[in-house]
Amino acid sequence: MRSKRTSLGVAAMFAIPGWTFAQERPLSVDVLFSTGYYSTYTRDTNDRSLNFVPFGAKFDINGYWMMPDFLSFTAQPELNAGPQASDAGFLGGNGIRFNVTFLRKRIFPLTFHYTNVQMENVTFGGIGQVASYSLKDRNKDMGLTWQIRPRVGLPELLIDWDRMSVNATSDSAFIPDSRTSGNHLSADTKWERWGWNFAGQARRQQFETDLFTPLGVGTNTSTLGQTLTQYQASAERTFWKGSSFLLSGGQQSTSSILLNEPFDLSARYAQANLRLVPGRRWKNYVRASYSSNLTSALVNQIVAGLGTGLGTVAPDQTLLAALHGQVSNLTVNATSNFEIGGGFGLYASVDEGQVASSNQQGSDVNARFFTAAGGVTYSKRLPVGNVSAQYARDFGYGSAIGQSGTIQGDNYNVSFEAGTLDHLEANVSVHGN
Repeated sequence: MRSKRTSLGVAAMFAIPGWTFAQERPLSVDVLFSTGYYSTYTRDTNDRSLNFVPFGAKFDINGYWMMPDFLSFTAQPELNAGPQASDAGFLGGNGIRFNVTFLRKRIFPLTFHYTNVQMENVTFGGIGQVASYSLKDRNKDMGLTWQIRPRVGLPELLIDWDRMSVNATSDSAFIPDSRTSGNHLSADTKWERWGWNFAGQARRQQFETDLFTPLGVGTNTSTLGQTLTQYQASAERTFWKGSSFLLSGGQQSTSSILLNEPFDLSARYAQANLRLVPGRRWKNYVRASYSSNLTSALVNQIVAGLGTGLGTVAPDQTLLAALHGQVSNLTVNATSNFEIGGGFGLYASVDEGQVASSNQQGSDVNARFFTAAGGVTYSKRLPVGNVSAQYARDFGYGSAIGQSGTIQGDNYNVSFEAGTLDHLEANVSVHGN
């Protein structure tokens, strides 16, 4: 099959300075006009071409009622004739974005936001992709943010609620119509007490979106949906010459439907970080972390990636088989850095970890590892540039699926940079192991 993509876009923008309607500026308006020319065509089994001259106006309206600290608002209406083409820099639609805040300097400010914008987007695409089609979608979003800021010494609280929906209609038979909707409710708190900084969060999120495969007549293949509930907390304290101690942990549960297959997963996690600074030249770090199910985080990454676009292409179902297992891990790391002087330094690190996994077939796989490294570093700023070098010796051993082994070796690298960050003239490096 022979495919060819061609696209041309030329844009121009004109701005009118803000118009002020009162001396105390209870209302100001800025306007941005844009226009240009866009042309794209595709030659393959389905030849298509699109040409248009967009023209748009975006308003930025800011003001307040009675007094700024009582009620302030921002409105951004926009009007556009013709579609937008994000790959060519044409952005815009028809609708409004609105934001209003009550009592912004009081102990309980409240913010309301609303968006209702309809857009038509032309997609150019690349070789091997469905291209030269337009997608009409309506974006709706509404939410409330309530903050409680009591006097010093009491906890602060931030409550946020939001719901959104996007309905998309395509002019191509290869791209089916799609719909995305979701909502979330979260509460965040922080508190400074007894020399500690405490923080906590509770969050519940739901969303649903269509997945499709752009083949044949282009019908939807499945729906992606997820409900997530998460709780987490942390406590941090600073002491003794800038040293610090941090504890954090939480629990997360998700209920997902991916390719008509359910994934109900939960995970608990905890982390501890200790930073010791006995002197200006000597810094030490100790970290420990635990997760009861790494598979839960992997599923969330996949769902988040698929949920970013309208009508996302569905993955191969065979790739999801490994996501029904459970993988837990525990790792401990210690690192020490010491500056000798004259650009020289010493460092050492130790890592130990355990991983345990299980799957639907009932077979368990456990692994354990230990690694250690130490070496010397050098860094110096010279009149002609910066030079840095490092030499390290590594050692490690581990065991998995009934097998064990060791590894040892050394590595080095030397680099030289001439110039500045804004104007780099040369960069030469040598490394080996």
